[in-house]
Parts: sequence; structure tokens; C-alpha cells
Amino acid sequence: MAKLISCKVCSKEVASSAGKCPHCGAPISGGGGKFRRVVLGMIGLVVLLGFIGALLGNHDQSSTDSRGASASAPPTPELSINAIRLVEDYEANEVAADQKYKGKTIEVNGMVGSVGKDILNSMYVTLGQREDDIASAQLFFAKEHENELASLSRGQFLDAVCVCDGKMMNVILKNCQIEGRQTK
Repeated sequence: MAKLISCKVCSKEVASSAGKCPHCGAPISGGGGKFRRVVLGMIGLVVLLGFIGALLGNHDQSSTDSRGASASAPPTPELSINAIRLVEDYEANEVAADQKYKGKTIEVNGMVGSVGKDILNSMYVTLGQREDDIASAQLFFAKEHENELASLSRGQFLDAVCVCDGKMMNVILKNCQIEGRQTK
């Protein structure tokens, strides 16, 4: 049962869950307004999280990627590049680099900087970050590569085939498959 409160304008009793007074139309500052703000805030949070998820993309591929290609059989790379050079190209001119790399399957190689998981629990490896750089090439792998990634270490040379997804802080590479690696 709704709690009754007095309307501040006409002084008649109104349910606290009402958004406005049914007698005079004045907004009710009781529980109804608070409830509405909480609901709208929760909706806004869900929309924001959805937006962030869409920006980050679904990096956790299972048996197929977003283009429907099998995660276990990478397509033939269109070009090959060192991770440092890839990042330099994006730093120099992101528009030109997108034209050259984005959406293409590329072979990328370099030294492992880190192995980790992002906020969506997707596994990644960073390659090619120099001491003075903030950005690196960030390679995302499907769950099936977990054991391979667990055996990598910083400074190890890695060669992978991935699809370039452009730059968002780092140069993002998805649907990656390890082609080769060497110990330090």
C-alpha cells in the first residue's frame, strides 16, 4: 500500500509513488520522484555499459568470429608488419593507417609486452611498446588459446595473424592466431 503524503501546492493527500498530484498537477517530491530518478539512472547505466561494450567489441571469440570465420583456421594474411611499425603508422596518421590496415587480415610480430585480460575478461597480448610509447598493438585471442597465452612471457618474440580493428588508445587486433614464437 502506497504511503500518503500531502501535496505541497494544494495540501490534498496523494500517494507518495505518484509523479504528480492528481488534483492540481503539481510534481510530487516524495518517493515517486525518487523512484523515477533511480529507474532512469539504472536505465542510463545499462545504456552506458552497452555503449562501452559496443566500443570495446566482443574480443572473446569462441568457434567463430564476428565475421563468421572459424577461429581455428586464420585466413591468409594480406600483409606482414612489425608491431612497432604498425603503432607508428597509426600515431603518424590514423586515417591513412585505417585505410591501409583496418578490416584486413595481417601478420604482426614483435616482443611481448604484457599478457592479460580486459574488463570484459577477454584475453590479450600487447606487442611492440617502446619505453617512451603509451600505445601498443593489442592482440585479442579466443578462449581456445588460453594455454598458449599462459605460457608466454614478457620479452618473448611472437608472430600472429589477426584482423586489424583500428585504433582505440592501442591498435586493436582481433581474432588472433599464434603463428610462431621464440624464447628470449
